[in-house]
Amino acid sequence: MKKQLLLITSSILALVSLGGCDGDNSAKLEEVEKALKNTEGAVNFSGTLTSLDIDEGTSEDEGDVDVTITDTFFEWSKNYNDGIGNPVSYRYTLKKDSDGYMSYDQLTIMNQVVNSRFINPGSDKEMLYDDYCYNPLKLLKVEDFEIIDGRYFLKSGAASVFNGLMSMCSTSMWHYYECEVSTASFEIENGTFKSVTFVTKPQSNGYYVPSDFCYDATLDILFPGEITETPVTVKTHRSEHDILKNALDNFQGKIAGGNYTVHVVDKEDGGSFYGEYDVYATEDNLLTSFRPAIYPYVEGFDKQEDGSFRKYYLYLYDETTSSGTTTHSRGDKAYVTEKSKYYSIKRSDIEMTFSGFAPEFFIKSGSSFTTSNSFIIDQITRLVCPFTEKLDEYMTPNRLTFNLDDSNEIVSWGFKMFDYYSGYADTFTYTLKDVGTTVIPTVEEMLKANQESED
Repeated sequence: MKKQLLLITSSILALVSLGGCDGDNSAKLEEVEKALKNTEGAVNFSGTLTSLDIDEGTSEDEGDVDVTITDTFFEWSKNYNDGIGNPVSYRYTLKKDSDGYMSYDQLTIMNQVVNSRFINPGSDKEMLYDDYCYNPLKLLKVEDFEIIDGRYFLKSGAASVFNGLMSMCSTSMWHYYECEVSTASFEIENGTFKSVTFVTKPQSNGYYVPSDFCYDATLDILFPGEITETPVTVKTHRSEHDILKNALDNFQGKIAGGNYTVHVVDKEDGGSFYGEYDVYATEDNLLTSFRPAIYPYVEGFDKQEDGSFRKYYLYLYDETTSSGTTTHSRGDKAYVTEKSKYYSIKRSDIEMTFSGFAPEFFIKSGSSFTTSNSFIIDQITRLVCPFTEKLDEYMTPNRLTFNLDDSNEIVSWGFKMFDYYSGYADTFTYTLKDVGTTVIPTVEEMLKANQESED
């Protein structure tokens, strides 16, 4: 079936190059004229995007796209599965800012609506609105069409009006391509465009082992008429949010002195892994007792003379090479090199904070407050967890909870998460202890704690 798709694509390209028209072309071109007159107002394109590997003769599903284009905004959404099967979703309502770039309104974790410049997740670049967010149907004329085997094709060169749309559709977490559409053909019914099929020009995928590919897509076309943008609104404040706000402020006050210990329980959802460890914080040091079994060290950050913090590895066991040479001895402290992004950072980048977000995102249930809001949960979770999880770039939280006692004080907090790299799902639960009395353990104390946890 996959190779068949390439054969179909090749046939389309051959038909375009051969040309030729049916005897009733005049009547069909009248249908085109009617269809072009019926493009007023907004237009919606939706369907599935497929990539065709030209060298291998295979195809791959690139996800579903849905685009609505109006004169003042551009709604774009895409849903696909990444390389290891994890679902990824994008949804933006894009507008042109004062400098001509794509921008969008979003709700901040402080529950405020702000307009932000759109950064393409695949290219990490800004994009000019008029280069991609135009209505391609309004740029077409009857003269741009030709009839091949009863289907309405755009002539050579005219298909480029869809370059912007297809380029936006190519966006994913890891890549973005500037696409050139080589063929575009339409289904027209009763003087209205019903669908369009594209094939893009072959281009390199840019992988480590590059391969040429092209996109193939059939998108349904709808005309919803004049539509208005749905505004982004703030979350409603309710009386219970005052309870959470006070609890968060009080908790922040407890850790404000920078001396505390967080006890962590990490339990794999539906699996056998269970671990407990501590994260210690003092004025000059942050250190975790967590040690993955494959490493002979634990990780920490300590204060430098200039006030910044620098990551280090504290060795609990000797590290030796395959030849038996000892590279680090137990008790050694090895700092990251100057090239590391953790060579010189601020303490605020690695410490917890409970005052940088609004409580309105949370829903009260019994004595707990929980949020699963996908737009803000990653940002808030990384604020309130220790550096062991805060700096995990593959961590994807999906539910964050604060548990309160009868006096409305936080007694524990935590989150459920999914790890994009390994595919596992875990639940982390945190409790605070030793506030104001925490000291960094010695190597022998850390070693004993690690041995007990392994037992």
